[in-house]
Amino acid sequence: MIIKSNEVLKDAALTTNSSLVNYPVSNILDSRLPTLYRTDANIEAAIVFYTGKAETISGISIANHNISIGYDILKIQGNDTDVWTSPSFSFDLTYGDIIDGVFPEETYKYWRVQIIDSLNANGYIQMGRVWIGESYSTCGINVLVNEDRNTNSKKTVGLGGQTYGDKRYENIETSVAFPVLNESQAQTIRDIFSTVDIIIPIFITFDKAGSTLGTLYVTIDGNINITPLGNRKLYTSGFTFREEK
Repeated sequence: MIIKSNEVLKDAALTTNSSLVNYPVSNILDSRLPTLYRTDANIEAAIVFYTGKAETISGISIANHNISIGYDILKIQGNDTDVWTSPSFSFDLTYGDIIDGVFPEETYKYWRVQIIDSLNANGYIQMGRVWIGESYSTCGINVLVNEDRNTNSKKTVGLGGQTYGDKRYENIETSVAFPVLNESQAQTIRDIFSTVDIIIPIFITFDKAGSTLGTLYVTIDGNINITPLGNRKLYTSGFTFREEK
């Protein structure tokens, strides 16, 4: 499993080729998915991230987007100057409900997300969340991943037995367990929990057998446990995650 909890570029200054006043590019750093960035009748989005120094990253996720499956260009790029004719690093991303990319660590002063989508039915690019930072590939999790589908709908049964309801959003709750962790791995779990607690949304990806969930945008739901396995400096642990909407 891959956990994205260290958002390196969360405080970056952003520039873009196109945006609407009510949908500024800064919205992509807002953790609330319905807070949107939108281009101004433009099927290209080129967003540059800069924090004032070189930053090391190894992953990106893009959620709540309207990018079409027939996109032309979908890349993350890195460079030491804000000139993009021939960037030092370029990585092609793959389409999905959540667009997700993981790559070996790269360090540059400027980072850019480039999207060209000439087949976009809306005629503009829209995104709710862009996360860029360090990805952590965990050790093996239990093969069986618990998956609960929850609804926030409200249901009422009338006197005649008819059901009435207010249809609301659904979300996934999933639990994972790590059967064996060494000291370093257990400390990483502690660090992740200290960084995001139960309130900061993160991206997780199930990249091996045991789940077909792919990538989810979640918060940690409740406390974590780290339990010693005898006196061998080994531990077991687990997380429960709740999907954010």
